[in-house]
Amino acid sequence: GTDPNRPTLFAIKGIVFDVSQNPSFAPGGCYHELAGKDPSRALARSSFHKSRCKAEFHDLGEQEQTILNEWFEHYLKRYKIVGKV
Repeated sequence: GTDPNRPTLFAIKGIVFDVSQNPSFAPGGCYHELAGKDPSRALARSSFHKSRCKAEFHDLGEQEQTILNEWFEHYLKRYKIVGKV
C-alpha cells in the first residue's frame, strides 16, 4: 500500500483482493497496517493489533468463524479477487 504504481492487496482466508480503490488501506488510512497481509485471525477476533495479524483461522471457534465469514462476504461483494496465498 505504499507504492502508488502498484495495486494494494489484502487477503482473507487465503483469497487475495485488490483494495486499491479504498483509501483506508493507503498510508495514513485506518487499515494501512493490514495492506499486504492476510489478517484472518485478527478480523475474526476484531483485534487489529499487529501480533494478531495472522492467516491461520482453521482453529477458530464457531462464533469467530462466523465473524470471519461475514468479513469475507463483505470484501467479496466489493473488491476483485486477484489471487490466492
